[in-house]
Amino acid sequence: AAGLRSRSNQPVFLGFRPQALHTPGPAAPAMSALVSLHVRVVEPLGESQDLLCSTPAGATVTARLSTVA
Repeated sequence: AAGLRSRSNQPVFLGFRPQALHTPGPAAPAMSALVSLHVRVVEPLGESQDLLCSTPAGATVTARLSTVA
């Protein structure tokens, strides 16, 4: 987690598997490019780190960050 402090307020690119996406229902709010995540676990993997995160709605998201600048 200490290595992530230097990346604070920097962009992070996320990849989504197609099977994880779905069409929002008619009551869904307008789409936005902003995603709010709470990092639960950081898994160091050598040249990358997996961040296990959750959304405010409770969905689980895994993000992989390169540790190489």
